[in-house]
Amino acid sequence: MNLFMKLKLAICLYLVCAVSSLCSSDLLSQSEAWPYRIELRQDVETMHLKEGQVGVLVRAYEKSEGQVKLLVDFGRNGMHSVSPDWTDIQERIFQIQTGGMAKDMPNYVQLLANKFVLLRPEDNYKLKLEEFEDYEGFAFLYPTSARGMHALLDLAKHDDSLHQSIILVLPDFDMDPEQMRREIREYHLEAGYLFPHLLNSYRKTLSHDVDGADVLIVTDKDGRILRCERLTTL
Repeated sequence: MNLFMKLKLAICLYLVCAVSSLCSSDLLSQSEAWPYRIELRQDVETMHLKEGQVGVLVRAYEKSEGQVKLLVDFGRNGMHSVSPDWTDIQERIFQIQTGGMAKDMPNYVQLLANKFVLLRPEDNYKLKLEEFEDYEGFAFLYPTSARGMHALLDLAKHDDSLHQSIILVLPDFDMDPEQMRREIREYHLEAGYLFPHLLNSYRKTLSHDVDGADVLIVTDKDGRILRCERLTTL
């Protein structure tokens, strides 16, 4: 075997080992390198998914102790939780970390930019892409009633750890948008809401486990869940 072939083999072995180490490492801790899209490497007959299908990675999460799943939006083929081993996520993470694949912005910035309006004391405002850099993540408020919305907004206002998050209200009840804007402004808090025609579809895409409760979900800018708090509203 000549020197060139030995060098080529060594590089291949290094890449295989590097990707394998991603498989065994904590995928949840690498959210900054999560790709926006992933591709299936095999058929998943029980989900009617085919090898080569591409979906948007909503997040990786721990389904049970030591078992990580990927929540993926496959568009018209639906939302599915799949094993990382069925996809090319390890290869894509490795490429992002080593500069072989560009990641222009965090995943949730790409997912949600231009989909919401922030209410500031003086105006309504749409964030420019470069302004997302001023925030650490997102705080999603999921109220089931007007009372629940007030409780969640009060929590957000007085919790200093949320002041560097983009606060978004995603109500699970009917409320006139103008009334909701007025009530959010009463808290003198920079908070926003999704455009009404997008609300239901993006609640489904985010698929946070709220289950009919008043819930606060805090994520980083790539969708990793950092905090989940359910409120008891009397």
